[in-house]
Amino acid sequence: SINDAQELQEVMQAAEVMGISAAGMDEVFRVISIILWLGNITFVEDNQECSQVEYPQVVDYVAALMDVDAAAISKALCTREIQTGMGARAEIFVKPANKAQAEFSRDTLAKALYS
Repeated sequence: SINDAQELQEVMQAAEVMGISAAGMDEVFRVISIILWLGNITFVEDNQECSQVEYPQVVDYVAALMDVDAAAISKALCTREIQTGMGARAEIFVKPANKAQAEFSRDTLAKALYS
């Protein structure tokens, strides 16, 4: 049978042997929590194929773990910024993402944190 408490203790001991501090392990567990909670973010799409977060309280929790603004996370996941031109002629357009694009953004963020 699996003993989660014992396995966690073994992981903590191994981290200590490798010289990882308790604060360092707290950070590792925080990042793991963020990655897992990102997977809980789901999206809905309106009739114009614009996505929005289905349960904003999940984004609130992720934002608290990341110590960033929840609205910034929602905007980053549910919109795309497109730049046209360069230099003085550059223009940035914000375009709503559809559900598939928002899911891709969520998954990309999780992968970036994992790596």
